[in-house]
Amino acid sequence: MCLSWGLTCLEELKLSNPTSQHIKKLYDKFGRYEIFGRNDVCLVTKLQNRAASLLLHQMLKHRLLDSVSGEGKGKYRFSQKIIF
Repeated sequence: MCLSWGLTCLEELKLSNPTSQHIKKLYDKFGRYEIFGRNDVCLVTKLQNRAASLLLHQMLKHRLLDSVSGEGKGKYRFSQKIIF
C-alpha cells in the first residue's frame, strides 16, 4: 500500500502483470534520470514497435513518464513522482 502525496504508486494503477513487469524492467535499466525512446523499450522488453508504442502511451497516460525536450522526438524519462 502506498501513501499518496501527489505521488503515483505502480501497484495502485491496476495494470496487467505483463505490463507491470515491462515497466519494472525499464525502470531497472534506465532509472529515474536516463533518457530513452521506443527503440530502447523494444530492446529491453523484447516487444515489437507497435506494442512498445502502446506501452509508452499507457505509461504517459498514468504519468509514469515525463517527455524530454531537446533530445529528439519521442524521448522520455521516468517521472520523479513514481513509487515502485
